[in-house]
Amino acid sequence: MGNCCGPQKAYNEPPDEIQTPPSTADEPATPSGPLARDGPKSVVLACLDGPSDSLTAHLRAKPELEELRIEAASLGNVGASHVATELASSSSLRELTVAHCRVADRGCARLASLIEANPLTLIDLSGNRIGPEGVRALSEALRGRAGKLTLLLDENPLVSTPPKAGVAALADLCETLSTYDEVTLGLSACGLRFDGNTSVNGRKLLDAVVAFRSVDLSYNGLDDACAQYLAQALRTPPQRLDLRHNPVGSAGERVLVDAWKANGGNGRILALDAAPMNAPAALADVTVETFDDDDADDAPAAAPAPRVVVSAAKPARVVVSAAKAETPAEPEPAAEAP
Repeated sequence: MGNCCGPQKAYNEPPDEIQTPPSTADEPATPSGPLARDGPKSVVLACLDGPSDSLTAHLRAKPELEELRIEAASLGNVGASHVATELASSSSLRELTVAHCRVADRGCARLASLIEANPLTLIDLSGNRIGPEGVRALSEALRGRAGKLTLLLDENPLVSTPPKAGVAALADLCETLSTYDEVTLGLSACGLRFDGNTSVNGRKLLDAVVAFRSVDLSYNGLDDACAQYLAQALRTPPQRLDLRHNPVGSAGERVLVDAWKANGGNGRILALDAAPMNAPAALADVTVETFDDDDADDAPAAAPAPRVVVSAAKPARVVVSAAKAETPAEPEPAAEAP
C-alpha cells in the first residue's frame, strides 16, 4: 500500500539539509515606527502621536539624510523643535515635508533654522497652523538663494484678521523667492484676500507670483480687482496659475484670459471657476472640451493655443482652448418679473 505522504527514506539515508536563514546579529537594527518607510537616505513617517524615541532613532540613524517626510502627526511646536534639534548638524537635506502636523509659528521658526542650513528643493509645510510670524521666519531662511524650489504652504492661516500683516509677510516671502531660477508655490486656502486696487503689499505679491513657474492661489478671497491687476502684470504667463474658488467674476475672468492669450500662454494652464454651462458666457470665443479627472494628465492640448481650465466642481473639468470653433448658443435671458 502506497504511502500517502510520499516515499520514505531508508534508515541509513542522510537527512535533507536544513536551510537556515542568514544571521542578522551583525546587521544594524532598523528603527520601527508608525507607517515607517526607510531608504538609505530617506525617512518617511506618518501618524505619530508626537516626538518619541522612535522618531529620534529614525533621525539619528541617517547622518546623511536627504529626504524627511512626516505627515499627519501630532508634532506641534515641541515636535518641530525636536526635529530641528536632532538635525542641527545636517547639511544634506533636499526634501522636507512636515505636513498636517499642528505646527504653528514657533515650530515653523525652529524648522526655518533647518531650512537655512540645507540645500532644499522641496519644502512642504501644508496643513499646519502657520501665520505671519512663521512666514517671516521662512523669508529669512530662504533669502539670497537660487536654483529650483517647491514651497507648499497650503491650508495654513497665513492671513489672519485683519489681513494686513499676513499679506505683507507673504509679499516679502514672494519677493525673497524671486532670486530662485524656478519656483512652484502653493498658497491654496490660506485666507489670502485684499483689494488689488488699494493694497500695496497685495500688488507687490501679485507682481512676484506671475514670474513663478506654477502658483496655486485657489480657495482664497481674490476678487475681480486682483484678476485685473494680474492681467496687467502678466509678461510671460506661469506654466500653471490656479485661481479656482475665488470671488472672481466674469469681468475679471475675461480680462485675465485676454491677457493670458496676448502674452503667449501657449500650452500653459489658467484655472478658473465657471460652471460648464456658463463658460461660453464668460469666455465667448473659445472651444469647450470636457474630460474626466482620470484622463486629465492625458488630455490633448489645443496646439498651438493656450489652455484655460474652467472647473465647476470635481470630478468633471472643462478645458477651454483659444482655438476657434462654432459659436455656442447664447443662454436664454431670464424672464422679466411681472
